[in-house]
Amino acid sequence: MLMRLTHLVNKLTRSKSRPAPMNPVQRTTYCAHYLGKPFLCFKDSIIGEFLLTGRRWDPELPQLLRDAYGRFQGRVIVEVGSNIGASFVPISADYPDCRFLMFEPVPCFYDLLTKNLHNYGAKNVHARQMAISNKTDDIIEVACGRANAGAWAIREPVLETVKLSTQTLDDLLKNEDVFFLKIDVDGYEQKVIEGAAKTLSRCHPDLFMEFDSHLMHAMGINPFQLLEMVTQHGYREFLIFSNTGDLLKATNSAAEVVRYAEQAPCYVDILIRSV
Repeated sequence: MLMRLTHLVNKLTRSKSRPAPMNPVQRTTYCAHYLGKPFLCFKDSIIGEFLLTGRRWDPELPQLLRDAYGRFQGRVIVEVGSNIGASFVPISADYPDCRFLMFEPVPCFYDLLTKNLHNYGAKNVHARQMAISNKTDDIIEVACGRANAGAWAIREPVLETVKLSTQTLDDLLKNEDVFFLKIDVDGYEQKVIEGAAKTLSRCHPDLFMEFDSHLMHAMGINPFQLLEMVTQHGYREFLIFSNTGDLLKATNSAAEVVRYAEQAPCYVDILIRSV
């Protein structure tokens, strides 16, 4: 969220005089009581801060997923950039006839994700540690911070760097009927969407994304062109949410989405639907 992610991140981190990355780093794990179950997290991350203070992460998602479930025949939910699983793991049991496919490349996040899956007894969730891109079997190097990875390295200290092999969603999902796709990849959205072109055109799943125009500009990505790429697959309706889950606007205008994102202090979440 850019295949040359390493070059761009290194260039940007140098311009900000960031400290050299440490590889690897040990972090303290905390246990939150989240929606009735123990949930492991890192206190020094925004997700951990939410969970440990009793707040819900992505509070708009349960209703959006329920709505999509009622409109589609498909029964596959995909999350690219699952982090520690706070978005979908706690509600996966509400959809026993669905399969959740979760992709998280960063080792420390993936470790907590698998432990949280065990704590919740999430039998219908399948997690894989891999990076999703627009090419298969490329090797990329990603800088990892406290709560995020990739381009977020320009905003917080780099804790470690990891080398990852990439896969495309089109290769992974060619036999899957996807009805909901969530993407949270910190500056890598363009490559993920490029590698999911066939899936978007074939299934037209509801698409939920963290949309950070400030980060996109820093990475040399045009936010409007990114949305235009999505609309080429038949998507027209945008729902704009604050980063705390409040609905801000429903619109058919990609330009209006960008305006809201530009005015946000950090980022907005968007749901994009086909017509």
